[in-house]
Parts: sequence; C-alpha cells; structure tokens
Amino acid sequence: MRVAPTHSTDHPIRSSILSSAYAQAARAAVLEFFSADASEYDVIFTANCTAALRLVGESYPFTSNASRLILPVDAHNSVNGLREFATSAGIPVQYLPMERCGDQFSALDNDGGLFVMTGQSNLSGLKSDLNLMAEAKQKGYDTLLDAAALASTTPLSLRALGNSVDAMAISLYKIIGYPTGVGCLVARKAFLAKLNKQWFSGGTVVIVQVMLVHEPGLAHRSHDSVRLQAMVDCFWMVTSVGRMGLLIFCRQCRQNVSNSR
Repeated sequence: MRVAPTHSTDHPIRSSILSSAYAQAARAAVLEFFSADASEYDVIFTANCTAALRLVGESYPFTSNASRLILPVDAHNSVNGLREFATSAGIPVQYLPMERCGDQFSALDNDGGLFVMTGQSNLSGLKSDLNLMAEAKQKGYDTLLDAAALASTTPLSLRALGNSVDAMAISLYKIIGYPTGVGCLVARKAFLAKLNKQWFSGGTVVIVQVMLVHEPGLAHRSHDSVRLQAMVDCFWMVTSVGRMGLLIFCRQCRQNVSNSR
C-alpha cells in the first residue's frame, strides 16, 4: 500500500485521498479511545507528547488577558519548558502542588490564564486529582493535561471529566507500543481556535501568495486540525493507529483485566 502526504496531488493514484481517509480514521480512533465527543474535540498529530505541549506553548495567546501560567511542582521538563513562552511575553508563572493544600488553589484570582496539570508523576508515579481541572475552568482558566504517563496506565474519559480538559497531550506509542514516534494533542475545537501558530508549512495552508514587494503576502490557512498540524516522522505511523485498531484493542484488554479482578 502506498501512503502519501495529505497535501499531495499524485494523479491518477491520488494517494493523498487515501492518506486523508486513514488520518481521519486515526483521529476517530483516538477520540473514541478517550471517550471524547467528536463535535467538541479534534486531534492534532505530533511526533510525541513533548511536541504537543510545545505546540500549545508557542501558539497560546499569552497576553495581558491571560493573567498567569500555572504549572505543577512535579512535572516533566517538557511542561516546565512552557514557562519560557509565558515569561517572554511578560506573563507571571506560578507553581502549585497537585495534591490539595488547603485553600491554595481556591485563593487564586479569576482573571484566567493557562492551567497545566501533569496527570501522573514521572518521578514518583503519583496520580493527580483531575477534579482540579474543573476548578480551574470555573476560575476562567484554559486547561492543559499532560497525560503521557497517565494515559499509558489509566483509562481516561474526557466525557467523564465533564469536558473540563481543554487540551490533552499524549504519546500514543506509550499506550500501544507500536508504531513509535507518534503522539497527539486532543483538544476542544474552541480551544484550538485560540491558538495562533506563527508559521506554516506543507499542507497546513490552502493558498499562499508571494509578493514582489516588501510585504509578506497572504496565506489562506486550513481548518484547525490541519492548520496546527505538526510533522511526524512517517505518515504511515499515523494511519496505522486507525487501520490496525490498536487503541480499541488496548481498551478491550483493560476492560478484560478490570472485569477479572
């Protein structure tokens, strides 16, 4: 089978049409695995969880309207690295322990910003209280869940969390083992609309205008799931997620283990 980049127009084979269909099937498999409403959420494929987190960090509107960036004390460096985007925009960064500590979280203002949580510590294995995501939403924060470790050990349902998660970064290969080198950002479409990616490439735009004067010209960008797309090593890695049914197989195995206890 031949799989080509989705922006290819290889005629007469038109393998781009086939690739697009497989990519869409992979998105549907991811949404189903995490019980995410397809009308509310979309999937942006990346190389891994780190790339998904970086995509949010470099595209999130850190402005005066976002009062602060809140990070967990116990987090992977890929999460800690998000503070560089905030500080460069003049936005304060605050660290909070993910376990409940009195009224420390409730004392935060309601001005909003970006609240990031690591679902499971890479160091201790401690799992965070995901109810904090709902509390953050009530205070006007956008929420980002680093689920690289949590999703590989614990069933996650975005629907059960009451859609309190605006975006979730994962490494798919940590769940299914193969294919390696593919992750994704599962995010609410309303959240994706806030992200402003500063560059474009490949098939992330529909039309590009090149000017012969000192002006940048115009670029008509694609819809969010393509506009924000980050390159992965091979397209077949993404398409395999949908074609091989590995996510559904993993969920069935978890259910069987749970029922046997």
